[in-house]
Amino acid sequence: MSEPRSIRPVTVSQVVGVLALAIIVFFIVAFAGKAIRTYRLRAWRDDLLSEIASMEQERQDLVLEIGRRESAAWIDEALKETGRVPPGVLSVRLVSPERGEGVVRNASQEGSSGPDLAERVQGLSFFENDNWRAWVQLLTKRD
Repeated sequence: MSEPRSIRPVTVSQVVGVLALAIIVFFIVAFAGKAIRTYRLRAWRDDLLSEIASMEQERQDLVLEIGRRESAAWIDEALKETGRVPPGVLSVRLVSPERGEGVVRNASQEGSSGPDLAERVQGLSFFENDNWRAWVQLLTKRD
């Protein structure tokens, strides 16, 4: 019959080679994992930066829109478009709230025998304009 194979002894260099190969494979796998994670994080960062840029642009657009809508011309045009004011009529006057601050009092302080609301507010400088007088005439049905 045949002779049994002889087992060669394992040398130190073979053990070191196998360990070195295992360590190299471990480092390659770890590096590949880190590289994939870095790629994903960079892609996420780029997405966030583009989203931030679009939000900043949207914010600037909204600030401009707010400034435009606070103008008397836009309010006047919006009222004309909805049919609340005929074309060619000045319908809006901007009045600062500081002028009339603290002038209007509670009805219970005035008493029931005092003048009515229309007469009380007519004396206030806040309401001294043609637009307010027209509203008072309309609401109180005076001519």
